[in-house]
Amino acid sequence: MTRAMSCLVLVPFVLFVACFAIGCRTVREEIEHIHSLGDRLEANPTDRQSLAEIEAYLHHSDRTLRTQAVSTLGNAGAKHLDVLGDEVVPLLIARLTDDDAYVRRYAVVHLGHYGSKAVPAVPALIEVLRNNKFADSGLFAAEVLGNLGTPALPAVPELIQSLDYRGVDGKVDQAAIQGPASEALFKLSPLGAEYVAEMQKRLDRLFGEPLALVALAILKSQPKNTQATQALARVLADQSIPSVIAALLNINRVPTDLFDQNVLVPALAKCSQSPNHEARDLGSEQLARFKSQDTR
Repeated sequence: MTRAMSCLVLVPFVLFVACFAIGCRTVREEIEHIHSLGDRLEANPTDRQSLAEIEAYLHHSDRTLRTQAVSTLGNAGAKHLDVLGDEVVPLLIARLTDDDAYVRRYAVVHLGHYGSKAVPAVPALIEVLRNNKFADSGLFAAEVLGNLGTPALPAVPELIQSLDYRGVDGKVDQAAIQGPASEALFKLSPLGAEYVAEMQKRLDRLFGEPLALVALAILKSQPKNTQATQALARVLADQSIPSVIAALLNINRVPTDLFDQNVLVPALAKCSQSPNHEARDLGSEQLARFKSQDTR
């Protein structure tokens, strides 16, 4: 190859590397600019120019910059809820349908910091939950919905459907959507009889902490439900100590008079004799709580 031909081959390569480096520097510089805008907005929540510039980044073609803008705007709005909350929430809601999973995830997470001001996001969060059970955004959506209380009750059917999610191996994935979905159902209870019936249908398909939480959601809705109390007893008899401990901690979250004590007290008595000291201590504590209730 001649020297001239070598130069012809080398020049495009050098230009490519240079352009790539410039592009990276530009993204880094823009990220730093977004952060500086966020600092200005947090220092002065009435700074309309900074707010407008961050909002413009929400529509940028680069997903990294959109993610940074969502996070920066979300933080500023949460810090100044009274001034920025009502304006920022619709901007975060709009990002729940973003093409990028990270942008959606951060939009959901930040909405979780807005308390009751995030109520307008309920319909969009239900859609995130419905369409993203494989992704973090779906898990976080369930968590946020559970924390919104009564306004999130329209999410209950989708939360119950989420209990049926199965992984690629065809097995129920307790570590995925069932966890936050069952926690949300527990927090949103008491629920109507039609939802109790739907949750009861799923008691035999769940195990571990999700089973305990769904059983407790049923008991909060329909006290002394024997089937739900039996489900709790099954969790307490589980060989998995973390599941037993989680169930005992969750049982402590509700009054004793919700349970069919003829079923639960014997299960607690067995836990109080567990070889695991933490399960034994918690079991003894709960057993004492139920017995003290009986003597009143």
